Amino acid sequence: MGGCNSNKRLIKIPKNKSIEFEGGESESLNLKYNIKSKTLGEGTFGKVFLAENSVNDNVKVAIKALKKNKVTDEAIEKVKHEVDVLQTLDHPNIVRYFETFESEKSIYLVMEYCEGGELFEQLSISKGKVFTEKQTAKVMKQLFHAISHCHSKGVIHRDLKMENVMYKTKDTTNEPEVKIIDFGLSKIKEAGKTSMSTACGTPYYVAPEVLGSRGYGQECDIWSLGVIMYILLSGEFPFKGNNVLQVFNSIQIDNLDLEGKKWQKISPEAKKLLKR
Repeated sequence: MGGCNSNKRLIKIPKNKSIEFEGGESESLNLKYNIKSKTLGEGTFGKVFLAENSVNDNVKVAIKALKKNKVTDEAIEKVKHEVDVLQTLDHPNIVRYFETFESEKSIYLVMEYCEGGELFEQLSISKGKVFTEKQTAKVMKQLFHAISHCHSKGVIHRDLKMENVMYKTKDTTNEPEVKIIDFGLSKIKEAGKTSMSTACGTPYYVAPEVLGSRGYGQECDIWSLGVIMYILLSGEFPFKGNNVLQVFNSIQIDNLDLEGKKWQKISPEAKKLLKR
């Protein structure tokens, strides 16, 4: 469950310069975008680059470059599935997909650029910094609206977590806009089916029914949003363990802990929402 990262360097790039990808369809990519050497992220199969529109450099995008020789056919199908999912969604709090370019060696996905970074980066748990209830409410309202939109379209995200929520801009002080990203594990509800059976997600965030044998539905996303809300208010995961199995056991049998000093200032309404 969950993903994995790799530190392998796929492309050697001079710092602070624009770059070009190999020919084929990606020639059109190079004409339309000036791809910067700044990498926004790196995984097992490729990197995410910052790019600017060649006509208007104020328009910035994120380009995910996937090397075909590094991925299986199944992984490529998952990428195509993610694109299909994103094309069905249209919501201000869901990252936008723009277009795809493909060459003989690579696939390039052009996505909305979220310069504010991950929601998780705004927490400084080691320094005791957590979100106020007001800040949490602003974030959670957007996330609930976004997931409501997904579910209305028959899309279940299945991997909601702090790292999959991004800030659109660097200004996170006033009315920050957040975006849900990474629909790689998402599922489009099939006609006639009321539940799913494949266990997936990130351990600390999965709902107890995902770990069971009776199947689960779109409510698993609501549980994950509750975990995010708990973390924002307390700086802790609601269910813990020394290993994955202990975490799963805690999720299935432990009660939600809303006691202690850090919860004394939290309103009864917020606690009630978490319990639901």
